[in-house]
Amino acid sequence: LPTPRPTASSAPSPTARRQNRGTSTRSTQGMDGGPIPTNFKFAKNPLITFNGGVKEVGKLKEEYDKNFDTKVKYFAEQVSFVQNVKVKGNIKTNVSVTVEYMTCDDSQCLPPTKKTFSVSL
Repeated sequence: LPTPRPTASSAPSPTARRQNRGTSTRSTQGMDGGPIPTNFKFAKNPLITFNGGVKEVGKLKEEYDKNFDTKVKYFAEQVSFVQNVKVKGNIKTNVSVTVEYMTCDDSQCLPPTKKTFSVSL
């Protein structure tokens, strides 16, 4: 995942793009028995207030996956994950985030991957 570019009103929006033809990125919406969902953990920062949860921007698909014997939610093309924040006062700060994600194709999933990065606000 590339390092995101924050805007004045939003923080981390890493974009997961399909790296290999036929692979997909899991949704943040977990489903029982399926692959792990994409997950974000933000480091505590007393200068930041989080507005809502992480939003997915992309074409969400849901279909039965024979490998997990259940329905799964995923993004086949690209997806942006956006977290809106408010910075208290007119102060420069940053937010550190760890994203854990899983990439799958029709026959297998790669092991979960964790990436940590920091975004200046």
